[in-house]
Amino acid sequence: MLRSHSQLFDQLVDRIEQGNHAHAYMFEGAQGIGKKQFVTALVKKIASKEASEQVLKNIDQNIHPDVLFVEKEEEAAEIVLDQIKTAQQRLMNHPVNAPYNCVVIWNAHYLNREASNAFLKMLEEPPAHGMVFLTTSSRSKLLPTIVSRCQRVQLQRGSFKDIVKELIEAGASQEQAEQLAHAAQGRLEVAKQWLNESIWKEHKLKIKEGSSVLTAELPDSLKQIESIAKLPKDEFLELRNHWLELIRDVLLLQQSAGLKLTNEWMSADLALLKDRFSSSRLITLAEKLIDEMGSEKIAFNKRLQLEDLLVSFHHEGAGVSST
Repeated sequence: MLRSHSQLFDQLVDRIEQGNHAHAYMFEGAQGIGKKQFVTALVKKIASKEASEQVLKNIDQNIHPDVLFVEKEEEAAEIVLDQIKTAQQRLMNHPVNAPYNCVVIWNAHYLNREASNAFLKMLEEPPAHGMVFLTTSSRSKLLPTIVSRCQRVQLQRGSFKDIVKELIEAGASQEQAEQLAHAAQGRLEVAKQWLNESIWKEHKLKIKEGSSVLTAELPDSLKQIESIAKLPKDEFLELRNHWLELIRDVLLLQQSAGLKLTNEWMSADLALLKDRFSSSRLITLAEKLIDEMGSEKIAFNKRLQLEDLLVSFHHEGAGVSST
């Protein structure tokens, strides 16, 4: 666990052991920041005072009688009502071994409407022997009434130094750890995934492909929209995050060649871009991306959003970088 999360972890454990705790906690933070690691460790601490190897293994495999992990199925788009009904039943049962029954909803923003309403009822009538934990990177997608009935816990991004340390302990070289830590931007779980070479290569390929949409001439960019608009919503939002990282890197290069980049491995390509686009043009595009990411539109038309972004970007007017 990240050092920056350890103090918060100890405080929560103390409150729970003293019985001075909320019945529901919502853990917020960027995707891949370490929420899953944090909550899993917390639940293990609650459910297994002896911390025997078999008990911990049962929790990891989601077969412990007093712990239930709920998440959307691999091929599903949402967490559905039947899953919440199972969680309700588990929560109402008296714990077998642990002091509390623990139900954990991973990425609770995937709850569909029926599941959300059922989950809200579960929060409104909590049993004394039950505790609920939610994680989310998109609180705005949850019912406000669900949010209001949880104690919110904000997990911060890890420091560069802490993430490098964790990666080296996981087997990375110093050079690899530093490269991944810069790219992960404080997200430990993401950095650890990238220790798998095939996943890291796939990530870099996505960044390369995403950058071509921004750097191509408008007719070519519009042609590429067709395939991007067909991406699942999560992948589309991830791509827009990548665009923001690339814009940030180019802006840093325009300020000074010595500043550390998120995508250091793309430094040669980024160096070419810094002379092609003006700072004001890049900042305008970044502001549009941030505005759209902040407004969860009900009618989510990805193609129209992309066309609007690219057309306005190309019509800002070309220009060399201004610092």
